[in-house]
Amino acid sequence: MSDETCLICDRPVPDYKPTYCCNGTDCGCGGLPLEPCVCSEECEQAVYKFNGSYEERRIKAGIKKWGEL
Repeated sequence: MSDETCLICDRPVPDYKPTYCCNGTDCGCGGLPLEPCVCSEECEQAVYKFNGSYEERRIKAGIKKWGEL
């Protein structure tokens, strides 16, 4: 079980299992997971559609922070 939270809204994503392409030195990935930790299609769209910090992306997408529902 993971204690990861959505990058956009901070909602818990207990079934997220990060997958890596390497240890971060073999390519340009910087050791980041291949897929971002997001809880929904809406949050995934915010990750890719907008620039800025994850907080700025959340605001631009009109997504409320987990617990502010």
